[in-house]
Amino acid sequence: MRYRKTSSVSLCFLFGAISTFSILFHVQNAALAQDADPFGSSNDSGATASFGVAAESVSDKNVKNLSPDERIHQALREACDLNFDEEAWSDIERELESRYRFNIVLAQSAKDDSLDHDEPVSVNLRGISLGNALRLMLKEKNATFVVQNEILNVISIDDIQDPRYFSRRMVNVNSILEAGNAWHRQQQSLRNHPKNAGMADMGMGMDMGMGGGSGYSSPVVDENELVDLVLHSVKPDAWRNNPYTSGKNMEGGLKSPGMATCSGFCGHLIVSGPEELLDEVEDFLGEVRLNLTGKSGP
Repeated sequence: MRYRKTSSVSLCFLFGAISTFSILFHVQNAALAQDADPFGSSNDSGATASFGVAAESVSDKNVKNLSPDERIHQALREACDLNFDEEAWSDIERELESRYRFNIVLAQSAKDDSLDHDEPVSVNLRGISLGNALRLMLKEKNATFVVQNEILNVISIDDIQDPRYFSRRMVNVNSILEAGNAWHRQQQSLRNHPKNAGMADMGMGMDMGMGGGSGYSSPVVDENELVDLVLHSVKPDAWRNNPYTSGKNMEGGLKSPGMATCSGFCGHLIVSGPEELLDEVEDFLGEVRLNLTGKSGP
């Protein structure tokens, strides 16, 4: 995995950007609420998904533009109601395949553990995402799932760290990068204001320390900063050669407790690792995006 180690100042600035945008966003919403139509009319176009693709039904025409694996992930993000009482896994599998239109395969590792086709399974969950509902249901049988090769593969939970079952996702982060750099340009403008002339030298020093320069000729926040933010914030021990883990091995080098990787490329983060870790990365970046932009889409 190739990434650039970011200074603590860089991470602090990015966290500061998120906090500042969050405050401004909530203040703006409060002001809009005060000016709202007293008769309750609204221009709200409806809720969107918490991350990635905007909330749409699986049958929406835009789903045609998704790859087979992305269609499964789209379905896994949807809210669901699951209610099965001591029903055989094979019956639940057929019901889910019919309802959500993707194939489910029970891997040999799950069969060897504690889940076979005749195993009775119970679940009663409402209003949560299908992915989380499946994880909770399967966890009772020491199983989980991964999305690979156009199927939802049910495996033993003991195999979740096996690289054979790792998934890979490309996450669009352009809106985060644009908003982060807009925040830095705003801070530069404030520091250069005549009223804040005394802070100009300090501000320039910070900017140069982050690679931006006084004229912002290059972006201050790029994919590498987001890679470091993810490695720092989302299960640090899960990543390969992560500088943000606290311990070192006997030779004094970095510990490598995990095998997951994260890299940046052309406005995207490419993440490889266990399915649940990838979901956590998406959720985290979704929170960052929402705080910076007020929007949940890419």
